[in-house]
Amino acid sequence: MRRRGFTLVEVLVGLVLLGLVSAVLFQVIVGSQRVSRAQTARSEVQGSARAGALMLPGDFREIGFSNGPYSAANLSDIIAMSANSIQVRAQRGFGFTCGTLGGSLVVTVRTGPSTDPRVWQGLRQPAVGDRVLVFYDGANLNSATDDGWLPATVTGTAASSSACSSPSGSGLFLTLSPIGGSFSNYSWIRDGSPVRLYEEVQYSLYQESGRTWLGAQVTSQAGSSVQPVLGPLDGTSGLQFRYFDASGNQISDYSQVANVRSIEVQVNGASSQ
Repeated sequence: MRRRGFTLVEVLVGLVLLGLVSAVLFQVIVGSQRVSRAQTARSEVQGSARAGALMLPGDFREIGFSNGPYSAANLSDIIAMSANSIQVRAQRGFGFTCGTLGGSLVVTVRTGPSTDPRVWQGLRQPAVGDRVLVFYDGANLNSATDDGWLPATVTGTAASSSACSSPSGSGLFLTLSPIGGSFSNYSWIRDGSPVRLYEEVQYSLYQESGRTWLGAQVTSQAGSSVQPVLGPLDGTSGLQFRYFDASGNQISDYSQVANVRSIEVQVNGASSQ
């Protein structure tokens, strides 16, 4: 029986066609991988932007200032600011006093019962070394010009299951040391005065392992280090701030912290690619 096979020309044509098909398939696979990497990088960048849009405004919404007689002149919750960093008093807890003062700077914050809307709320209760702002209503109850927030350091704490009345409940006695001066008008801190627990936190760009991150450092705690909390970000424009006064005018003098009424935050993410 006579056997037949492919001619050399047929083999060459087949190899050419196989090469063309392989080249097309290779381009499709490479293009698919490129699109997949781009989508991953885009998702990574968008994730950093979303996280920044949620985290930073959470602290900035609590920013305020006080210019009462026992506050430092225009005591602003912004301690320092620049185009790419900001140091603020970030709220970590909030509560109300229960009971009046007894002749010394000791306030009682309500910690129970849990059903009371005035009970302490926050990440944790105040501890020795923490810093608080206590609201005082000045001598004239019908005027806000002599009201303000007293900055103080907590020097002692004591819990009591029956510290509060109307209704009765548990409380935490806080012994305070005023920051920046003395305070003697104890009666100005009245029953139901708000108390804010805060940390001094600085947000700025932070370099680690060759990447740029949004770093946070609790500057009110001795020995604290910068921790990366968001990123990676662009190395030069990853974090930018713009500050505006009550009239909407941009503030270029970064020493005018008490005039800030709104902050514009720009976060530029970067992917691992």
